[in-house]
Amino acid sequence: MKPRVKPRAAAPLSPMLDGRVLRVLAILLVVAQAPQVLRLPIWLSALGVGLVLARIALLQRGIPVPRSVWLLPVVIAGGAAIRWHYGYFFGREPGVALLFLMSGLKFMETRTERDGTLIICLAAFLAMTQFIYMQSLLSFIVLVGTVLVITFALHALSGTWKLVGSSGSRLESLRPLLRLTWTMLMQSLPLAVMLFLVFPRLTQPLWGMPTDGSAKTGLSDQMEPGAISELSLSDDIAFHAEFSDKLYVPPRSMRYWRGPVLSQFDGRVWRTAPRANIGEFPVLHGIPVEYVVTLEPHQQRWLFALDLPSSMPEDEAGLPLSNVVLTREKQLLSIPTVGSRMIYKQRSMVADRFVSNDDGDRPRLLRLPGNANPRTREFAREERERAGSDAAYIQAVLMRFNREDYGYTLSPPEVGANGIDDFLFVTRRGFCEHYAGAFTFLMRAAGIPARVVTGYLGGEINPASGVMIVRQSDAHAWVEVWIGDTWRRVDPTAAVAPERVERGLTAALPAGERGPLLSRAEWSWLREIDWRVDAVNHNWQKWVIGFNSERQKSLFSDLGFPSPAPWQIAAIIAAGVALWGFGFLAWTQWRQRAHPTDPLDRLWRRINRRLARAGLPRMAHEGPLAYARRLSERWPQHEQLWREMANGYAAARYGESDIAAGVRRLHHSFAAMRAANFGH
Repeated sequence: MKPRVKPRAAAPLSPMLDGRVLRVLAILLVVAQAPQVLRLPIWLSALGVGLVLARIALLQRGIPVPRSVWLLPVVIAGGAAIRWHYGYFFGREPGVALLFLMSGLKFMETRTERDGTLIICLAAFLAMTQFIYMQSLLSFIVLVGTVLVITFALHALSGTWKLVGSSGSRLESLRPLLRLTWTMLMQSLPLAVMLFLVFPRLTQPLWGMPTDGSAKTGLSDQMEPGAISELSLSDDIAFHAEFSDKLYVPPRSMRYWRGPVLSQFDGRVWRTAPRANIGEFPVLHGIPVEYVVTLEPHQQRWLFALDLPSSMPEDEAGLPLSNVVLTREKQLLSIPTVGSRMIYKQRSMVADRFVSNDDGDRPRLLRLPGNANPRTREFAREERERAGSDAAYIQAVLMRFNREDYGYTLSPPEVGANGIDDFLFVTRRGFCEHYAGAFTFLMRAAGIPARVVTGYLGGEINPASGVMIVRQSDAHAWVEVWIGDTWRRVDPTAAVAPERVERGLTAALPAGERGPLLSRAEWSWLREIDWRVDAVNHNWQKWVIGFNSERQKSLFSDLGFPSPAPWQIAAIIAAGVALWGFGFLAWTQWRQRAHPTDPLDRLWRRINRRLARAGLPRMAHEGPLAYARRLSERWPQHEQLWREMANGYAAARYGESDIAAGVRRLHHSFAAMRAANFGH
């Protein structure tokens, strides 16, 4: 006989979500989406948030949600649109965009508690994606708010707290739930701090992924008319510099931060050499300075140093950074692109010249394209013959810029095919890139090797932190000329607008032209706010985000573990958890005794305190009935009151009476005591 097979029991279905819980999940998802709304395309932000709002609108009207299969065309169309918008699919930005869209689509079909759990997980993951772009203090504060809402949603989903009032149609006061949520976060804070300090640090973030090609900011490896002038309107921070010797900080006119060196010219655009040859540090004579640079990610390879770097960048332990080289143009280059904030120590010599033997580069540094700009070429030959020497010729060109009708402006007139001819002899209006490019052309046309150097000029000391801020508005271009065996820095902008070098961009602009927002006089109050915010954020980046493996080793060394083994780190974590756990339990016990949360115990202690003031305190070992007998011996005229008070508490605490009834009886006894003026 064939044995009967017992049918498998059907898996229990996940309970359906209550409408109030769905609204809480909607709030959570919108809060998690908010940090990405401004970074994503408008159509995608509207679609992602709109799906969440549409789901709540369907709930309000009692319309059933669409079946999952009906959302499939939206999934396919959304994925294709993201691929079309970004031009690629596997990368940081399209990945975040896809997660943003899918979270909205998932909420659109959310019905059960299982779906609600998945929504909370998606919201937590989506909230973390903001740290891919920035790790500022503001991002952390936003995340803390999101975690509060996540905890709130977990309580609502699990049914820990009853959210509906007696009528069943209105939300009760959320104060108890918010208090519980905040208490849980505060209880976990010591553990989070301990794990942050002692858990092994990673050299790269967990979310590291291929760099998006579109994410580029700051200076470029090429310069054409208008490139730097557009950048100069930006108040974005390029990097911070903190000088070791606070007593000496180079004056503004000597703060030339060296960046990309451009030596190739095609008639309009200056570019870096296609191949970076490794160079050596020259013998320098000048003022030595040492400082720490906190470089913002710019998705390029160059690092910045005061002219001229005299050492390789170092980490906090004083070791040279790996994957950083010095080129023959004395430019510091990182082998990988700078895709995250970078901190390095740097030493420089504040000097405007250095000795170098670059004979092999001479033909390249004299090269000019075709026959373009004939008038400039002719002028250079005649002026060089008239000057008699290279140094005299350089001074003659600078004097021409200074004495003749040349202007410094962010909005120069357009030029034609022979752009340098038009600029030098027709428009005579330009920005630093115009003067640097034209001056380099004039030098080469006269047989003097020259190249354009781009970077930043200036920087302001933040009075709130004492740290120098270098912004994109400080972007600048100058020239290096080669005379004899020496490279010399020449800034033609200083001949046209010396205020640019001495006091900054805004001071050099003509009346009616406005510089970057934070440099305008009418916005001085905004600049002061920005200083304070920057000081707080810089310390956050330095001590929290910048807490790397080197600083962790230093912390372990201070604790007596110079090189802790993994088991020692595990022991420290276990000891910390145990200490926190025992401390928390002890605090909980003390709080329950000192401040009981039970309304019955709270009223009983209040009665005991009043009777103690009357002259007969309750003993620590004394129960309610024994205490009532002692009270009757002292005040026999109120024996009935003491008996009812003790019996009411004992019945509610140890008998079958409920707490509410006991509280009512104690309140009646307490009112009688007050009427009899006991312990007033």
